[in-house]
Parts: sequence; structure tokens; C-alpha cells
Amino acid sequence: MTTQVGPTVLPAVAPSAERVSWAYVGDASERDLRVDFMRGLATVSVVIVHVEFFSLFNFLFWERIGSVSSAEFFVVLSGFVLGQVSLKRVSQQGLQGASWKIWDRAVLLYRNLLAVNLLAALVAQVPIWDTTPLTTFVDRGANAVYSLYPGPGTDLYVWIGRWLLLRMGPYQVQVLGLYTCFFVCAPAALYLLSKGRVRWLLTLSWVGYFAQRAAPSQPTGAMFEYAFPLLTWQVLFVHGLAAGYHREQLLAFYSRWRKLLRSAALVLAAAFCFFALNSPNRFIPEYARLSIIPEDVFSSVSGQFFSKEQLGLLRLLNIAVLLVVCGELLTCAWVPLRAGLGWFFIPLGQASLYIFTVHVPLVLITSHLVPFGYTTEAPALLRNTVAHMLCLAVVWLLVRYRVLFRWIPH
Repeated sequence: MTTQVGPTVLPAVAPSAERVSWAYVGDASERDLRVDFMRGLATVSVVIVHVEFFSLFNFLFWERIGSVSSAEFFVVLSGFVLGQVSLKRVSQQGLQGASWKIWDRAVLLYRNLLAVNLLAALVAQVPIWDTTPLTTFVDRGANAVYSLYPGPGTDLYVWIGRWLLLRMGPYQVQVLGLYTCFFVCAPAALYLLSKGRVRWLLTLSWVGYFAQRAAPSQPTGAMFEYAFPLLTWQVLFVHGLAAGYHREQLLAFYSRWRKLLRSAALVLAAAFCFFALNSPNRFIPEYARLSIIPEDVFSSVSGQFFSKEQLGLLRLLNIAVLLVVCGELLTCAWVPLRAGLGWFFIPLGQASLYIFTVHVPLVLITSHLVPFGYTTEAPALLRNTVAHMLCLAVVWLLVRYRVLFRWIPH
């Protein structure tokens, strides 16, 4: 993409009138590089959080700028991209053609997740490897350990059944099961959008959300539902899908109210950041925490309105606010941001599925090279920061040179 930042030849008179624009300028391609940039940021967060030791990166990616994680951004942006692409496909191929494309993607996600889950189980049989980072989940707060695979002596048919139904596997990739379900159901939502019944779709989405809040359930029984309940998290995907499908109308509405919405987003983002910085998380050093909000008040408000599992209402608002702020920042300062950071974040955002796959062995290898720890003492903090930087460098190089792109979906 070529971005024009000013005329080639400076005017001979009135040079002070020359203005150089840093704004984003789209091209003829279907990709919005700002979305790829945001997905790249979310991908970095995934690697940092799953490679479990504390570094300087955690001061940013451990819900420090708001009560939002990378998962919410991935779900919303995945829905948005699918909605944007599907609008063109429906007009060119009809609803049936667009639906088959989506189901092909669902099959790809499902096959990839089955392969990762099976490979992790096979590696766990090698005695020289400690595979507990992949085969167990450790709740640091509750000091509890949960097994992610069937125990020894489990009948083969039970093992295969749990494997096929996504009821086992490394927690680092379980969100791919959530995406698989989204893509399986997306054509039904696309049908309503193609018929102009967006209000029906959004109403049904909120009914599912509040029904799950009132009576929690796990309709699929898959492992991902423990962290990402399907009926709750669909509200993000559905709204992203609707926003992508009606992108032009949404942008026109935003343009009319841009100043007001931008100002409100900035104020709310600052408020959410202030709240998040008061988190009593014991793994965050005291010098990086505020203590203005009492711990019991923070825990009560956070549990009721900012829950990640149940997507509290204020968490949903926090997500929307940060999307607006990030979108505005990338739109207004695109030229310097792309020049300075785009070379790193954009390729990662364009290969997010690939990174979800390859970061699983990276987690295992890193766990044997760098001792786990959330210590914030200077030597360990520096060592862990360097280790995280090396992990990100490895991921970027794998994407840059398209290692195993032929076999690993991207």
C-alpha cells in the first residue's frame, strides 16, 4: 500500500501552508491494516500471558490499561472481519456460497485444534519432557491445579470421544474451539443480516447473554466453555459481525458524532484505566498499583461488572471504549505508527491462527529454559523481559519466513 504524506515537490511560495497528514488512507485491497495492527497487539498479549513469567511486558498486558484481555479483542475483530468479507461474498456468490466459505473455515479451525490437542498428548508420553504447562491448568490465585487430559487407565473410546468433542487439550488454544462454534453458527446470523434484520439478530444475542447470566450452562460441554461460555461470548462476536457487515453505515454514523464519541471514549478509557490500576493482584508490585479504591470494593465491583468469564456489562463497555480509542489513534497517527511498529505488529495480526498453533510448543520449550516465576526483583525482571522479547522475535521470524505455512493454517 502506498500512503501519500504530501506532494513530491514543495511549493515555491507559502511553505507554512504545507500540511503533512499522518492519517490512515485505505487502498483498493479488502484488508484494513489497522485491524491487522490491533490483532497483532492482541497476539503479542497472548504470547506474553501464556509464557508464564513476569516481565516488563506484564505491566501493559495484564489488564493494566483497562479490564480487557486479548481474547475479547480477537473475538470482536474476528467477527468484524468476517462480517466485512461476507457482505461482498453474499453480493457475489449469494448466501449459500458465503455460508460454505464460512463452514470451510470452521472445519479448518476444528481440524487444527484436534491436531494440536493430539500432538500435545503424544508429547506428554515422552518421559524426558515435563509437559505440565500444556496438560494442566494452574489457577495461581486459588493455588489449584486442574488436569486437562483424561487420567491413566481411561478407556480408549472415552479418550477419543473427549478428543473429538474438544473436552481435552492445552488451555492455551482452547479459544479456537469457541471460534469453531462461532463459524458453524455464523451463516444463521448472516441470513438475518442479509435480510436487513439486524435488530432481530442483536436482540437474540442479548437474550442469549442474559439467559446465560441467569442460568449458567455449557451447551457444547467443550473445555473452552469453562473460560469462554459460548452463550456469553457470542455477544462480542455477533456485534462484531454486525458491525463489519454494516461497516459503511457505522462509519457514517460515527463521523456525524465523532467529536462527542471520541471525547466520551477518552474520558471513559481514563476512568477504566484508573480502576484497573487499583487491582489488588498480588503478582503486581506495590509500586505499580494504586490503592485509592479499597480492596473489598474493587473485588466486589470487579466481580459483578468486570468479570472476564461472564463478560460483565462494564467490561463490555470497556472493550467498546478501547476499540474506539485504538481506532482513533491508528487512524490519526497511522503513518508514524506503521513506520515504527507496523513491520512487527501487522504480520503477526495477519497470521494470528498460525501463531496460536506455534506458540504452544514455544510455551513448552520456554518452560524448560526459563524457570517459572512472578518475582519482580530487578535481575529476574530483566531476565524475564529478555526471554519474552526472544519469544516474540522467534514468533515474528517464523511468520516472516513462513515456516511450515504449507501445513499450519494461517
